[in-house]
Amino acid sequence: MGHIHFFGDTHHSRDIDKIFLPKNYKKDDFIIICGDFGVLWSDINPTNKESTRPESTRDDELEIKNKISRLPCMVLFVDGNHENFNRLDKLKRVKKFGGVVGEYIKGKCYHLRRGEIYKIAGRSILTMGGAQSIDRESRVPNVTWWSGEDIAESDVLHALDRIDRHRGALDFVVTHTCPFLFLDKLRRFMDIRHKMHDPNMLQLERILEHLIGEGKKPKFWIFGHWHRDYRFRVQGIEAHCLFHTMLKAGGDFGAGGAGGGGGAGDFGAGATGVGAGGGKAGRAGGSGGEIRLRRRDFYKDIRRIKAQRGAWKGM
Repeated sequence: MGHIHFFGDTHHSRDIDKIFLPKNYKKDDFIIICGDFGVLWSDINPTNKESTRPESTRDDELEIKNKISRLPCMVLFVDGNHENFNRLDKLKRVKKFGGVVGEYIKGKCYHLRRGEIYKIAGRSILTMGGAQSIDRESRVPNVTWWSGEDIAESDVLHALDRIDRHRGALDFVVTHTCPFLFLDKLRRFMDIRHKMHDPNMLQLERILEHLIGEGKKPKFWIFGHWHRDYRFRVQGIEAHCLFHTMLKAGGDFGAGGAGGGGGAGDFGAGATGVGAGGGKAGRAGGSGGEIRLRRRDFYKDIRRIKAQRGAWKGM
């Protein structure tokens, strides 16, 4: 059974290099991006005169699509607040992983829709994208900002219905922002004042409360949005906020305790695992057996790449 590689925001070409850094992805692995995928950004109509930097973003999108297509594994993503929701909503909807997904690149890249519960690499995963842009007042509607960023009531009701139909506890919840309950933990690490008034966190709080009330709370809650890397526990749930860090989930990391191929693998000699006890690996029994987590911090790699580039293109 393959591994799942979780990443934080990729922001089109601005921060997507990190998903291409690991070199030992396998065909049965999966990459999951926790929102702000941002690749579907520019209007696909080349005559659109309103779009900011339309040529560069379209060229970047084609380049990114080609790189994704060359990966051995699939790339999956929840939506964030920096997405062109007009385009996301037009993606062909197909049944996959036990739920409905939006098809971006057939057989290679899919949008994990709000309120769905999927079975991916043997793990049960509830997904809920969405968050509020703090700079929305300075953006242009349907050009650099889309109202679809907010979690709708129908999204929440769909999630609650899927939870009720699901048997047993979940392995993962993957969101862009986090439930309001998590803020007490986040404020210990960072200044949260600029993002703490997002009503979408209350929508996620409703989902969290329902999961707990139904005895189906997840073992892990993975999210992005905050552009930081933290881990903490809330209500017995191990939470991971991702940005520069990749979180690798699986049942076996080989003899080296890191990469599936043994030896140091992706994680290198200095890599550490993450878990409830702060040891070398997070462990939890899951629907597909024990779940072990390993992390890799790409901060230095990303800084080097951006320095070589001189500046980044994107949103």
